[in-house]
Amino acid sequence: MRSSAETWTEEGTSSGGEDSPFCRQDDSDSDGSVEVQTPSDSRRKAVARAAFLIQQAADGVARAGIRETSSARRAFILRFETLPFVRACTWLLVSMTFFEQPQWCTRPDMAHLGDKPCGNPMYPSYPIPYMSENMGIVVEILLTTPIAADMALIIFAQGHLGGHVRTRLVLLVVLLCDMVYAYFAPIHFFRFAPCLRIAVAIQYSHSTRNRLKLLVRTLPGVLTTSVFALIYIVFFAWIGVIFFPMDGAEGRSFFPGLLAGMWSLLVLLTTANFPDVMMPAYSENREVFLYFGFFVIVGIYFLVNVTTAVAFNVYQECREHDAEWFKLFQATTIKAAYDVLSTKHDGISTETLKELFDELNHYEDIQYITSDNADILASSLDEDNDGTCTEAEFGRIMAALTLAMVENHPPPFVERYCHTLAATRGWQVLKDLVLRKWVEIGMDVFLVIIFVSNVFQTWGDIVGHEPDNSAKDLSWKPIQAIIAWVFLVDCVLHILVLGWSRYWSESKHKFDFVVTVMAVVVAIYVWIPSTQQDPRLVRTVATLRVLRLLRLLDRFHGFAVIFGTFLNTLPHAFAMARVLFCAMYVFSVLGTQIFGGVINTDPRSPYSGPVAASDFAKAGYYPNNFNDMPSAMVVLFELLVVNNWFVLVDGYTAALGAWARVYFVTWYIFGVLICLNVVVAFVIETFLSEYQKHASATTTTSP
Repeated sequence: MRSSAETWTEEGTSSGGEDSPFCRQDDSDSDGSVEVQTPSDSRRKAVARAAFLIQQAADGVARAGIRETSSARRAFILRFETLPFVRACTWLLVSMTFFEQPQWCTRPDMAHLGDKPCGNPMYPSYPIPYMSENMGIVVEILLTTPIAADMALIIFAQGHLGGHVRTRLVLLVVLLCDMVYAYFAPIHFFRFAPCLRIAVAIQYSHSTRNRLKLLVRTLPGVLTTSVFALIYIVFFAWIGVIFFPMDGAEGRSFFPGLLAGMWSLLVLLTTANFPDVMMPAYSENREVFLYFGFFVIVGIYFLVNVTTAVAFNVYQECREHDAEWFKLFQATTIKAAYDVLSTKHDGISTETLKELFDELNHYEDIQYITSDNADILASSLDEDNDGTCTEAEFGRIMAALTLAMVENHPPPFVERYCHTLAATRGWQVLKDLVLRKWVEIGMDVFLVIIFVSNVFQTWGDIVGHEPDNSAKDLSWKPIQAIIAWVFLVDCVLHILVLGWSRYWSESKHKFDFVVTVMAVVVAIYVWIPSTQQDPRLVRTVATLRVLRLLRLLDRFHGFAVIFGTFLNTLPHAFAMARVLFCAMYVFSVLGTQIFGGVINTDPRSPYSGPVAASDFAKAGYYPNNFNDMPSAMVVLFELLVVNNWFVLVDGYTAALGAWARVYFVTWYIFGVLICLNVVVAFVIETFLSEYQKHASATTTTSP
């Protein structure tokens, strides 16, 4: 269930009646026959419509209603159950771009490299096994088919196109047209498919789409400060070309003209070339520091920080605005659900409430509600205990469901589906054993022993010595494998006994699970038969397990608050990481189209000579190129860090001219000034919010 601060979006337009503005009435089934509704059928449909609305209130997404036919309801349920698989297909379709042969490899001037120009040592790139054209056809069809089927299901269920459904359909049709063009055209140097794929994936990810909208909202404020910064740079560059003429070393190196001076000052504004940019003039005249010092103080400590403040302020305003709209949307949707269940406005019986809670168990955004919890929730909503729930009482249903998510967890798998096994004495003994306090203490003592043994095993690496005997490291491999599997069994038993929901609700269990999975994956890789056994992998497994020792710090209040807050912030951080990935992906696609094949050592290429004479080549930056998607992503990540970014740009300007800087400056504005600032604002706000909640909860529960 989403927090009230999450942005709600409209999935489709509403076209229903007054009683249910989000559901459509249709008395005929798909075959044209008319359904005869009994009172029980009407009640069941009313509960289903109300659950549909409550799910929207929890999810924060207004979806178009479905037709009131049995076939439409079956299609909607099937679509909702297969939606996680469809979303996975959209991201797999995006990842397919990384394994497709770059378009520059098909250019006629690459013919002298043979059948496989991509991967040639003269054109540095990742050693990726590119898919053949036939394999690409099969994979793209396989991944596109579930998306097309999802579109068919939702259109059939709704009976019309609306909102994001129409957008998804347009993107899918254009993607299919691009596929037909690419696979049947004899020669193609450009495809829209990579950008269309990420657009489809974003359409299926509400959180990513909403955060991208937030980024767009920050554009006016950031661009305003960017224009002011541009004026500031132009003015100082103008003074620079006057103050540092071409007959001096400073003028020749950094101010040979207005545009070149602007570029030097822009790089200075990112601190990447300081103090190199002023050293030629500073060596001759120390007073020139006043020029550079004033530019740095005003530019870096004022303009750059103002840009960060503007992005942070716009972000907070958007979040507050979205939170208000979410509250209004939630109240309206809950009111509509009440009207569906209480057509005469005489209240909702507790039995109907229990049926509603049972229906809500079909939705992934609602925590599973057991029959016992349903009784508790129904009683909590019926404050006056008269057997009915009024409109005011029903309005608190979201708060009750949220509280149920925090306090109640569904029973473990065995107790839900294997009742005979759950009733045995062996199951009860296992539960009692796994949950005993002394077992947890024993595991902590075991962790300390493992830590001491790991220090002994990796002592040569810690003090900087070469390992004395590789065989000694390999002799630890069986012991390390046993320890890894002990930790894995510990995780599995806790998940089996507690259930996934309750297990994952505790920070220490999340940490244990992640570390254990990492250690087991590396341990399995070590045990895979190979021609060479690397002792470093054995020591890596040992080091990974040491991380579990950090769970002991959870016993201290201060660390428990910080640690719990950090883990609770991670899901939100991953959501912002998806946004950053989408931005990097789009710019990588553009980069491979513009700069693909430019960085090379091919003597027959017109670019190899200028690149070899640049600072880019002297720094050994040849692997930092746009010859393939993974390399392009790495370059953009390096540009986010900013350090030495002007050296990276130098290779492309040497080959293609100064216009190549437009691409990199655009990425700096969007990637650094906008994306990173919004990410920082999001992390700070989320961390502070989670910190306050976690600190309050820890203080309340502490003895």
